[in-house]
Amino acid sequence: LVNQPGLVWELLSVHHRSLAKGRPLRKARLLLGEGLLTSEGELHARQRRVMRPAFHHARVAGFTDTMAASALDAQAAWHDGETVEISSEMMRLTQRIVARTLFATDIEPAEAVRASRALDTLVGGFGLVLLPFSAVLLRLPLPAARRIRRAKAELERTISAMIATRRATGDRGDLLSMLLFATDENGRATVSEELVRDEAMTVFLAGHDTTGNGLAWSWHLLAHHPEQEAHWHDELDAVLGGRQPTFSDVPDLPFTRNIFTEALRLYPPAPAVGRQALEDIELGGHAIRKGSVIQVCQWLLHRDPRFFPEPDRFRPERWTPQMEAELPRGCYLPFGIGPRYCVGRELAGLIGTVALATLGQRWRLRATTGPIVETVARSITLRPRHGLPMRLERRGREL
Repeated sequence: LVNQPGLVWELLSVHHRSLAKGRPLRKARLLLGEGLLTSEGELHARQRRVMRPAFHHARVAGFTDTMAASALDAQAAWHDGETVEISSEMMRLTQRIVARTLFATDIEPAEAVRASRALDTLVGGFGLVLLPFSAVLLRLPLPAARRIRRAKAELERTISAMIATRRATGDRGDLLSMLLFATDENGRATVSEELVRDEAMTVFLAGHDTTGNGLAWSWHLLAHHPEQEAHWHDELDAVLGGRQPTFSDVPDLPFTRNIFTEALRLYPPAPAVGRQALEDIELGGHAIRKGSVIQVCQWLLHRDPRFFPEPDRFRPERWTPQMEAELPRGCYLPFGIGPRYCVGRELAGLIGTVALATLGQRWRLRATTGPIVETVARSITLRPRHGLPMRLERRGREL
């Protein structure tokens, strides 16, 4: 276990070529194929080069209006006083945002529900994938294996329909177009049809699941911290006054951004990450032999009192510019660090800020459960085991 921020940074930034993905992510290929999350070496580097332009700062900034409009669509069916499972609601919202921004397509509500359930089944089935001989188990007529196969087939149908539509419409400048129409200097396609599907599946899962969870945890934390919630509402009312947020508003919404940042500190999308040494390396004066398994635990790093005073408290106000400048690299890594950091981290941060700002002007969410929530063990991401049921209370702001 590596728990010193400087060594975490060295491990994942300096020695990254000497490391392979840990066993859980290697096993995840059974569900996701060879997407960015699971691929290694030259394949990963090549795919990252192809996909990086889709996440360029200027392009991401241009998605702001779509994010806000999607948030308004999501809450259109909400009613004052009703109880919603906010984790599922936020998953469907981020799923729609990912589809509209990265795939330049829209998902019908019924299809979004089916896709969201399929994604939940895949993520929930990760425990089976981690078992010995899981490749065989997934082919057996077991109830859990059948559910996973059906869920994967459902998602593949959704992704394949998006791919077919993009082939018919031609290059739209979106991520799907970049994958489908990438060519080498001789005009040959550089990304196979199977790999396009794997990458789209990975982006669909990682892009909506991690951000959706971050939003759900944000609402949960706000509901249990009324002082921070009141401060947040003051910021929204002063800056936006009931109108839809734009990208130019984002710098004036620091507390909103910090809510999402703090939620990811307390509930990092991946609570731990593993690597396996491909060769002998030295780290902090310690010899690490080829084949050794090395673990980095974001959950522990994010709650280390050396870097985060009162580490178990929800304190969005801690994220001042001075604090962020002084924070050692390697102690806050909800999206990873080094050359393999999550390519969509800026997109995720903007979705979090814009969705909270849009919804928070119209709604207050009240907790129906206690502050301590049981999480799912052996899952790809950190998510509540029994969801997060919350009661809707209208604030009266109309956008």
